[in-house]
Parts: sequence; C-alpha cells; structure tokens
Amino acid sequence: MLRKEELYQEQKKSLDQYSGSYLAKGMVSHHHFSWEEIEKELSPEQLEQVLILLLKSWGLHGNDLWNSLSLKDSLSGKMIQTTQGKIIKDRKAFILDKGEQSALIDHYRIDGWQGKESIELGIWDIELEEVKEADFRKEGSYYICLDKLHFPLHFRYVSTGDNMKPLGMKQNKKLSDIMIDAKWSHPQKEQAILMEDQEKICLLINFRISEEIKLSNTHQRIIELRFRSK
Repeated sequence: MLRKEELYQEQKKSLDQYSGSYLAKGMVSHHHFSWEEIEKELSPEQLEQVLILLLKSWGLHGNDLWNSLSLKDSLSGKMIQTTQGKIIKDRKAFILDKGEQSALIDHYRIDGWQGKESIELGIWDIELEEVKEADFRKEGSYYICLDKLHFPLHFRYVSTGDNMKPLGMKQNKKLSDIMIDAKWSHPQKEQAILMEDQEKICLLINFRISEEIKLSNTHQRIIELRFRSK
C-alpha cells in the first residue's frame, strides 16, 4: 500500500508538471484549451488525468468537472452549463464561455506612437514596444515596420467584409476565409482581434501580420507586438 501511494504521488507530480508546462506555453487560457498536442505525448489514462487537472484550473469541481470531462468524446458543438459558464466541445478542445463579451471594451485607439503601449481587449493582453532588432524565435510576438504604419491605429473585433494581405501572399484575402481555413472555432472567431491603420488591416491576432507592414531593410524602426490570451 505504501508503494502504491508512492507511485500515485509520482504520477500526480508528473501530471502536474505536464499541466504547468502547457499553461506556461500558453496552450491553456482562462477560456480555451486544446488537447491535440497533449494526446500525442500521453497515454489515454494520463490524458484524462491531465484534462481533469486543467478543468480544475477553471474552477470546475464535482458534477461540473465530470460532466465537462465527458464532453471529450462528444461531437463538436455540444455544450453543458456549469457554475463557471458554458463548457463547449470544439473538435479537440474545450471552450469556457462566461458570456462576458458584451461587457468588454470592443475597441482601442492609438493616436500616435509613444514608444510603448499596453492593451486589454476581449480575452487578449497586447503589448507594443519599439525594439532595436527582431527575434523571430519568440512565440507570441510579431515584428512590424513602424515606418509603414499610418496613425491612428485601431484594435477591434473582426467584422464582415474585413480583408488583408497576409504575409507571404500577393493578394488580399477575407479574414472570414482565413479563419475558416485555419479551422478556428466559433468562439475563437467571435474573439478575433485585428489591428488596422488609416489605410489597411495590419494584422490578425493569433494568425499573422500583413505583407504591407513587414520588415524589409536594416535601417528601419521596429515595433514588437506581444500577445497572449488571459
């Protein structure tokens, strides 16, 4: 019995480390997490234990927790109501919908560049800062040519008809088509945030920047835009 207890504690410690790793990588937010990458590394039993720990991080306990876990093998779109909000199954992900969007600020404007800016919009924390060089190895960052921006800048939710020229493409593409091609869920589409200047849409958060604001030479001012979900 003592040995079984030791094995249990070792397994729990390992699973806690897995969960902490996913949280640190931004794979888990207060509103969404996917097990698409997790299941490649764990056995079915380990995966279930990790999902339990992650659901607990949303404040789910008792019947709410077990009912939410049962959605894992349900069809996409199925949902249940919990004390924390609606839990929605979307392919290989859980989404927590607290119905808070209507209470959130839906627009942010930057009239001129002051060297640094911090924004809270929807589920996103966004920071902009002028840097001397780009580090493309960093996840959750975009690098923008400041000289190609025409202020004021606007951050807002995506609207019908919005389009941009994604980095690496020669023509504009509707953001709705971009999100469909990327297989974004309905809640992800509802929380999609873009940045635009006076002339164009410059980027779509969690997708990529526009071809029109990319870095092109060594004699330019660079803005690093960092983003993460809350």
